[in-house]
Amino acid sequence: MEMQRIFLSYSRADSEFVLKLARDLRSAGANIWLDQLDIPTGKRWDLAVEEALTHANHLIVILSESSVASNNVMDEVSYAIEQKKMIFPVVINNCNIPFRLKRLQYIDFIVDYDKGLAKLLTDLGIKQSSATKTSGSYKQAKSDVLFTDTGKKNSRIKSGERKKAFLLKWGVIGTIPIVIVFIVLYVLLQFNLPIFRGNPKLVSLENTGLQNILVWKVGSPHIGDTPDTTKPFQLQSEAKKMGFNLTVEGFPAKGFAAKFFEAVEKHEEPDILVIDNYGIIDGITTDLGNFTGIGTSSNIRDDLVFVTNSLKEFESGQGGWQILVLTSRNHQEAKSLALRLPHCDPELKETVASELQKSTYKYILDKFDPKPGSNLNLTICEFWGNQNIAFLNTTVTYEAEKSLGWVSLLVIMERKDSSWELVTSGDNVSLITELNKEVRLVDTSHKTPLQNNLKIIGPPDGIESTRTSKPSLEWEWSGDIKSIACYLIEAQFGSDGEWSGSHFRLIPPQKNVKQVAHFGVGAQPHRWKVWVIDNKGSIVRSSWSTINYTY
Repeated sequence: MEMQRIFLSYSRADSEFVLKLARDLRSAGANIWLDQLDIPTGKRWDLAVEEALTHANHLIVILSESSVASNNVMDEVSYAIEQKKMIFPVVINNCNIPFRLKRLQYIDFIVDYDKGLAKLLTDLGIKQSSATKTSGSYKQAKSDVLFTDTGKKNSRIKSGERKKAFLLKWGVIGTIPIVIVFIVLYVLLQFNLPIFRGNPKLVSLENTGLQNILVWKVGSPHIGDTPDTTKPFQLQSEAKKMGFNLTVEGFPAKGFAAKFFEAVEKHEEPDILVIDNYGIIDGITTDLGNFTGIGTSSNIRDDLVFVTNSLKEFESGQGGWQILVLTSRNHQEAKSLALRLPHCDPELKETVASELQKSTYKYILDKFDPKPGSNLNLTICEFWGNQNIAFLNTTVTYEAEKSLGWVSLLVIMERKDSSWELVTSGDNVSLITELNKEVRLVDTSHKTPLQNNLKIIGPPDGIESTRTSKPSLEWEWSGDIKSIACYLIEAQFGSDGEWSGSHFRLIPPQKNVKQVAHFGVGAQPHRWKVWVIDNKGSIVRSSWSTINYTY
């Protein structure tokens, strides 16, 4: 059987991690394609990438602050989604996961490189032998490489020397917590305190007086683990503020469906179900055997409500899903926790939130189709602009028929007369971070209309083009370039007669601009327009121009 071809999509800023991962995957037998290792000398980079992505069966996308802001990476992801390729998201630092990937199970490499690698190999269907396992985490590997400090010689810090220094420094101090633990245990036993009598969970609830929310975490059917039952600190803190207590229990995947069915019969099902493999719902066969899915019962499947983002702290390093059970005893309490408002900048909320909510409410209703009688709440988590224009990272707290939770949207508003009006919305909220780093506006409410000195030169509207030879977008600005803060390219792609949400790219101001189109996924129409924003927040936008991509 032909080995599955795997395309590695990433940002160049993450090259060190990516090269290590590619070599480890190849050592384990994976058929990895990486541009830095596989493009022959003299071959055009764009053609080689296009060919490799087209022929790949799977795509591994490295998610980081750099990659989620990369249009090339997002184009590769969009193409993989359109072509129904299997996508394996790998998270290597804290970043805003793009909306199109939020529903996919991701693998966390932040905490432990080796565990992340083992999970990735398992999901790729590659058995990891002892010979291919790495000797340490990515963070440990980085600390053992050769460092260069400006004006100083290179020096190597050896792991053995670090370990020796650590033990000398902390050997004595480290015994102190152990002594304290033994003293506490002695006192508890001596006085027969209630923690050692009966059911600890019930004693805890009696003492706190809090309403209990029961959480069941289920292990992977691939590795047969029982998940950690540590309560996420922030969630537990939020729950207590609302009058709830979290009780977390862990179960292996083997036999879980039978236990869940029995719990439902006794009305003892969990309020929140946490899984890291969808086989727990649909059923799955792995090297460990056959696993029945709880979704084989249509009644149970109908009672599952998926939570988006607001309970992600329950996830393990492998990502996963958090699910509410409609029939559980404390479903309303669990739902309240999942629908709590996120913590964002209160000053931003005071500035524009009320007007934003009025201006965007109809759009939000259309997008999320809320459950009758439920509320939608908008929370502003990041802002760029001034008193005339606002780019907002807006977290929507919503409840639909089969899902609820938080979703982040890029919302763009413009002040006209005395009120804010919605201009458009998009999915790449990372644009706001980029704007805050690169572009400054004058903080003023005084705005004069910007004269339209924008001229689109090419390509012609409706042009046909191949994705391997994308056309150049070209325009010129005949006005005063010093007054221009930035350009934006807004792009959408068409599918089944509808246009996608907008994706933006930031372009620095100059008189004449010519650059290859950064968009183009699949044989489908795309449309684009140019935004001109001056330093007071006035906007000029071109009309839409269409490019019809073919294979």
